[in-house]
Amino acid sequence: MFFKVTVTAPLDAAAADRFARRIAVAYVQVALGITSAGLAGLLLAIRWW
Repeated sequence: MFFKVTVTAPLDAAAADRFARRIAVAYVQVALGITSAGLAGLLLAIRWW
């Protein structure tokens, strides 16, 4: 799940930090979504057992 990101505009340190934080937040949100979907699937599987 790695992507090559090309940034064409010059970034100062603050902008680069905001960009990195935005990507990190997106990864955390995706991980939480996958985890919650997995837990929901597990609960449904246990319920219908």
